[in-house]
Amino acid sequence: MASKKNSSQQRERSHQEKLGVHRREFLRRSAAGAAGALVSLTAFQHPHASEGEDSGGERTRLPKRRLGKTGLKVSVLAYGGSPFCEDVRPPVPEETVAKMLYEAMGMGLNFIDTSHLYGRGYSEKAFGKALRGRRDKVVIFSRCPMGWGRSASEMIDESLQRLQTDHIDVYGMHGTRMSEDIADRFLEGASRDLEKAKQAGKIGHIAATGHNAPTAMVNMIETGKVEVIEIPINPFWREFLEVVMPVAKKKDVGVVAMKPLWRGRILGPSPEADAILGSSLKEKLESCIGFGLSQDVASVSIGFLHEPHIKEDIGAALSFLRRGDKGFSDERAKLLRPKAHESVKENCVVCNRCLPCPERVEIPRILRLELYHRHYGLTDWAKKEYGRVRTKADKCTKCGKCTERCPYGVPAQELILKAARELA
Repeated sequence: MASKKNSSQQRERSHQEKLGVHRREFLRRSAAGAAGALVSLTAFQHPHASEGEDSGGERTRLPKRRLGKTGLKVSVLAYGGSPFCEDVRPPVPEETVAKMLYEAMGMGLNFIDTSHLYGRGYSEKAFGKALRGRRDKVVIFSRCPMGWGRSASEMIDESLQRLQTDHIDVYGMHGTRMSEDIADRFLEGASRDLEKAKQAGKIGHIAATGHNAPTAMVNMIETGKVEVIEIPINPFWREFLEVVMPVAKKKDVGVVAMKPLWRGRILGPSPEADAILGSSLKEKLESCIGFGLSQDVASVSIGFLHEPHIKEDIGAALSFLRRGDKGFSDERAKLLRPKAHESVKENCVVCNRCLPCPERVEIPRILRLELYHRHYGLTDWAKKEYGRVRTKADKCTKCGKCTERCPYGVPAQELILKAARELA
């Protein structure tokens, strides 16, 4: 047993060195982070990776950034493994996935973002086959769901088998329906399995992802058990920036941004979004990817669904990194600045503490749609989405409980009534 553990530690050390981070340096950085050192914003926004520049200073390959206190160096774009195996369409053939991965790796990508949930394991399996003989060239990030009546230990072993590897660099909880209750259950149970897997050398670092309830993510970060998080960040989805990012930065937790493009919602035809992000596909890609890259994140995860996405998305990232927001209109440049989210007032952060509503009004969802209408001018889109809300704002009886419960001072009842008038 001891020799197996030593062998696992040697593999991890060798892998760290091949990725450009010496083990002693990794431990030194981790100790500094535990002592309260903060990650420099400059280090995130202006990575000095000479491998990403040619002799003339032109950036031709994706640079790398430090993934928080893990010490891992990851490309500023990650290959997200969800879109090519979603249930709404046939899965992309494994051969095509491999072809896209190799092309992206040739442009500097070294970060794989996958999950037990994606295609019921298809994503991990496709990446595993593609990475034969190339495992030491990438950092793998995967995770497993909560509440399936199965242990994290069992699902880690399944992920290792599908990925055809003996260790996964970053592994954690996939919280698609995150809540404070789920976060508590993770910390009380699944995190112990992850810690054991880490000690055994099966995983390198513990992570958590969440699409909602940023306060739950904060609770997990504060325990010190979570080293990497993945959270939604795009120009119209900012509550995690406001609530989670300051805590993650203080704790030196590596941040991966997901949902940067929200394909179909943002990149689809919308005169309202065009006015903010630009009208051409190239402009929209640069705006959305640039917004993510300009925040305190290590990497932005993008799901390459078709082969043209590789050059389009990576090209947009390289273009933004070369130019920043120069050449953008004043409105777009202001939107893309790292602290732009601070200009959003009376912003629901979807902590869900306003619930339950006596009339079952979907308060957090409606408040987000009201914000899209009020702050971003996405009125037509907000109205369309509002039509899908089951219990609408007109059911509000003005009891005032939602406003009383809000810990962030959001005038929830006032905004609910406003939504009833303006989005119906």
